[in-house]
Amino acid sequence: MFNTNQNNLDLVGANKLKEILKDELNRTNDGILNLEIKVDKNHKELKKEISEKFDEVLESNDKIASKLDKIIAESASHSISYKQHEEVIDDHENRIKKLELQPAM
Repeated sequence: MFNTNQNNLDLVGANKLKEILKDELNRTNDGILNLEIKVDKNHKELKKEISEKFDEVLESNDKIASKLDKIIAESASHSISYKQHEEVIDDHENRIKKLELQPAM
């Protein structure tokens, strides 16, 4: 009889322990789920921030590229202009030399 009561107490204790562990497992699962939700939210926010910063960088690069294209175009234009001036100066130098070689009148 004592043995049967002990077995019943052991079963009650085991069932109680099983319920406690089950509750603890449920709380742990809930905690993990909440952490997953927070991680997902943080991941989305971080992704958004990175995207915004990347857009800023791209816009800045576009502005720089545009300015560089303008400088290159101006440089090409100036090169052509300088070449034309050099040709005119060379022509003037040749004409002056011819005039200097002519006898005075």
